[in-house]
Amino acid sequence: MSRPIPAFFAARGWPYDPSQDTMRQFQDRTHFFDKDERDRAREELRRAVKAQFTSAYGADLNDITSWHNLLDVLRVEEKPNDLARCRQLVRGVYVNIYNLVDYSMDITSHADGLLLHATERELSEYTNARKKYYPEEEAEDNGLLRFLLRRIIHPRDEPVRGGRGSGRGQRGQRRGRGRGRGRALGN
Repeated sequence: MSRPIPAFFAARGWPYDPSQDTMRQFQDRTHFFDKDERDRAREELRRAVKAQFTSAYGADLNDITSWHNLLDVLRVEEKPNDLARCRQLVRGVYVNIYNLVDYSMDITSHADGLLLHATERELSEYTNARKKYYPEEEAEDNGLLRFLLRRIIHPRDEPVRGGRGSGRGQRGQRRGRGRGRGRALGN
């Protein structure tokens, strides 16, 4: 598997620990940057995150293997061979994109599994508190990534219909994220 995020950090001479939160490490290294410099670095990191996502999960909305890989990570037990059913199962999942990508980099350090959120509002609160936004426009050419984007700015209170699968985090928590135009990926 390609490792674009470690390469992003290495190119800057920054240490990187795949068992730790990527965005936290980025924020720790760039807090002293001026706004323009930080924005440029953030854009480069987002491209690395997209490349890492693509390497781990794929990009093609019509690839059943990509959907099954994603369903595995999201702890959805059902693995339908019908793309529409796969979409329906994932539609009700709320996960922060950065967390999903971090999980792909070091599954062993996530003893409790991937953080999933029960609702879009929970995902929104989590994403806003940690400033882990992933912009919709960055996901334009990756259909699978774009499909996972959720409303972060104006989240819905109720879960999206379509089935959540059986995967739940601890005590029913689900992990997630949001996207632009009032929608944000679990960033």
